[in-house]
Amino acid sequence: MAAPPLKPMARPGANVYQQDATLADIFGELKGRVLLEAIWSTYQARSMAHGMDQRTGLGQVGEKQRVRFFIDDNSTSGTPFPQRVRNIARHEYNQRCQSGVKKAYVASVKSRGVVEAVRGEAWLVQSASATSGDMARAPYRALSFASLCESFYTALNEVETELTQYKLQNGITWSQKDYESRCAFACAEFLKQHTDFGEVFNEWRLFESARACYNFFGKKWKLLDGPNGLVTVMGECVDFLHPRLHNSIVLQNIQHVTTSICTALYDGLSDDDLRVLIMEAAKLCVPMLDSPNADTNWVFDTTSKKSSVSRFFTLMTGSVVTSGQKPNKKGDKENVRPAKKAKARPSAKSRGAPVPNLPEEQNVSMATIACSVGVRNKLWVDDLIGCVNHVTQSIHEMDNDLPVMELKSHLIRTGLIFAMTGSIVLETPSGTKQHKRWSTLRPALKQHGLHMMVQARQNMYLRL
Repeated sequence: MAAPPLKPMARPGANVYQQDATLADIFGELKGRVLLEAIWSTYQARSMAHGMDQRTGLGQVGEKQRVRFFIDDNSTSGTPFPQRVRNIARHEYNQRCQSGVKKAYVASVKSRGVVEAVRGEAWLVQSASATSGDMARAPYRALSFASLCESFYTALNEVETELTQYKLQNGITWSQKDYESRCAFACAEFLKQHTDFGEVFNEWRLFESARACYNFFGKKWKLLDGPNGLVTVMGECVDFLHPRLHNSIVLQNIQHVTTSICTALYDGLSDDDLRVLIMEAAKLCVPMLDSPNADTNWVFDTTSKKSSVSRFFTLMTGSVVTSGQKPNKKGDKENVRPAKKAKARPSAKSRGAPVPNLPEEQNVSMATIACSVGVRNKLWVDDLIGCVNHVTQSIHEMDNDLPVMELKSHLIRTGLIFAMTGSIVLETPSGTKQHKRWSTLRPALKQHGLHMMVQARQNMYLRL
């Protein structure tokens, strides 16, 4: 029987703990995924307790241990759980924020507990200042299992079951990593740069799409990091456990949709408008959490649909909106509300807060957009941005305390979904209605924005 292949490891005779050694000094010509695996296997904690590895002459790699969840009190009674000192915290290298995953984990922990050997084992780092038996030591920092451990703490605080009690008393198994204080600086930097997203690419197309998205959102538009950046927004809002979610499809669609928008709107829109438009278009490429129509709003769910982004770039020349022509006897013109049937006027008590009127929008009938050099044809997405800016700027002048940017993002996303699906249901002061034409949706979108402003005002005053 042939011996199993050797794992990639350091060069023979290399001083793996020399702080100023380079990657080439320690690992030679290893690169990419192979180098990453070599670093992990080299700097796992070793022990001679179970004998020596005959192939390497070293102690067994990754000696498994058990770590408890709280430093001070791991009993099932006594100090309330929220007041105890946690023994496991998220490592600074592991900054993946997946709210949807953690919600699912909390529910799973409540019903099934934390089952061993289902998700592998935790990779934890113990602080260099920690000493055995020191109850005041710093917590272990989780390179993996951070979301599961955080979900376990949440489940403990919400409800206590026999399964959570059992896991609380037994802790979790882990493999110690000792690179924190001993490995070469170059190796630690390599790990930090290549494990931020917890992804080792196993196909070239996925890597190319990820690199293109990183350069586009990070370097060009500065939309990757920060509280409103792509990483934070996607981490908080995306349903990562959706059965049809596939990394490669998502990255390809985001890359195609966002770059198509920037190519078509290379001039004529402000950078601020483009940033909001790009972010909202990217959200249409993923299933969002807490959305009443999550699957419907996930419009770019396959790669075959990414080419339909061209609908955003429909010319407005000759449209009902720009020409003001009536498509039928009932007609519909921008800034003019359609005639309504007479209804019984409700009493003053039943009527909601009054909805203010918007000033008339300018340049609606123009079929071109002024650019830094010359003009270009006006596109549907230009008209959407003009309509939304008219609403948000008017509302900001009425009340500058309202969250206008959130409203702007919502209205733009509503318009984009309409363009892709062909219909949208909107709630306005006059009621809820389905819209299938842009000429009728456009004024309704403004009324919807005013309706949301009135609701925001009421909620704000209730909080005060």
